[in-house]
Amino acid sequence: MSRRAGVVAACLLLASACSGSSSDAAGPTPSTSTTTTTTPPATALPELADVMVVDGTATVELGEAAAGTWPEAITIGYGEAAGLLGTSPGGDGMTFGPDSCERAADGSWWIVDPAKYRFVRFAGDGELLDEVVVGDDLLVNGNFQWQTITTLADGGAASVRFGMEGGTSVMVVSPDGALREFDIAAEAAVPRLEAGGLLYLTDLEGTVLEVDPAAETAVEVPAFRTRSGARFALAIDADRITVSLPDADPAAEVVVHFVAPAAMSEREVRVTVAVDTTSAGDVVLFVRGFDPADGTTLGSAVARVAADGSTVGAVALPTPPPRVGGFEGGNLDLFSVDPAAGTPHLCAFGAEGVMLR
Repeated sequence: MSRRAGVVAACLLLASACSGSSSDAAGPTPSTSTTTTTTPPATALPELADVMVVDGTATVELGEAAAGTWPEAITIGYGEAAGLLGTSPGGDGMTFGPDSCERAADGSWWIVDPAKYRFVRFAGDGELLDEVVVGDDLLVNGNFQWQTITTLADGGAASVRFGMEGGTSVMVVSPDGALREFDIAAEAAVPRLEAGGLLYLTDLEGTVLEVDPAAETAVEVPAFRTRSGARFALAIDADRITVSLPDADPAAEVVVHFVAPAAMSEREVRVTVAVDTTSAGDVVLFVRGFDPADGTTLGSAVARVAADGSTVGAVALPTPPPRVGGFEGGNLDLFSVDPAAGTPHLCAFGAEGVMLR
């Protein structure tokens, strides 16, 4: 069903999440592409294997960037039909498509579809469940400016953007399709995860902000929280991520060291990370490793640190394919975890459609 929405908007610029795409869709005309939805056989991501923790450090090898493909459960194609996603022409001959996507706890997927000026939700089998359309009179100079999506515990979602003159706005998409926007006192805050109905963002200084969408408040906090309510903090140092668990008994600190694939063992590694948590309080990291000398993607991996810091599970994964517009390496904000099972999921934006895994 289509719902019109009312929000007060200003001209904004989003600079987070390595997007590589633009939501400045030119005019209200959606894509004329005729790509159809395809349904490859459903497959599962590789299982995480236990990694030995030696002196508080677990070493995880990245999957080769060019090796294998991500398992694919469904592809949502591009086209004019409501059940397909939009694309629009951009500068320098580029084509821009959907901006962000995340899997909800019920197995559905929220996707930001700027070319069609809407937020959409699809079932795990690719059926369109809902679309929430932003009215033409509420766009910013005719452009749809929202680029992120984070699912909420109540079945809705939230999108974050920041303004050209500082400040951050949060858009809440309620389960009934209503849109509600509010501002928070933070400059360029980037969404990181959701836990217990709260959003956790970090600003340009690395400060963690806890946002309550219901109360429309944002406060600085010393750490993130997992879905179980336990606190945790992350520190990234080149090729290592330290996970601090102050609420474990006893308090724990685990270092996850990421190394290049065996075939590239001589390459230096730097990492970028996305994070999610499980209902049991495990901290799950999705990491992309790259060579700092030239920015070449080396590979990816998922690592799950137990809530008490006692064990680490990991799996090396091929890097997601390039997205529409040619951005290489995938988007880290498109990673999410099944809260109960701890299973990693990812959506990637390819030339034929959005691939949900």
